[in-house]
Amino acid sequence: MTIAIDPTATFEWVDPPDRELNDDDTTKTVWELRPLTPTEEAAIQDGVEMQSAGDDKPDEQQRTSGYGTIAYRTVRLGLVRAVRNFRDAEGNEVQIQRGKRSNGTHFVQDASLAKIPAQTRARMCNAITTYGNEDDDEKKS
Repeated sequence: MTIAIDPTATFEWVDPPDRELNDDDTTKTVWELRPLTPTEEAAIQDGVEMQSAGDDKPDEQQRTSGYGTIAYRTVRLGLVRAVRNFRDAEGNEVQIQRGKRSNGTHFVQDASLAKIPAQTRARMCNAITTYGNEDDDEKKS
């Protein structure tokens, strides 16, 4: 059964390394994310080059060129804010700075993205594109 997505809704997400922490742990960072609109997804995917082994070799994997750009643009649009416990090395709360394009689209500014570890941004990209649903591999780990 297909479940409809509310494109205006946001959801809270915790990076897998933090999920083992208690909810009241001050080091457990909680993020607010949102799904991308179909227009945003299309704009991101338009800049991607996909290569496949072809239908005659279905066991060979596809390669995607441009994943870094996909992840960057997805998180830039889909990250709403750090809900709680995103801190710098001195323990100060870090605020996510957002800008607004002329078309009304909000985005996270590069200075804020640079403060988020690369591994967290990559997992965050996956959470945004799957609307916070874990894939089977992630559930096993």
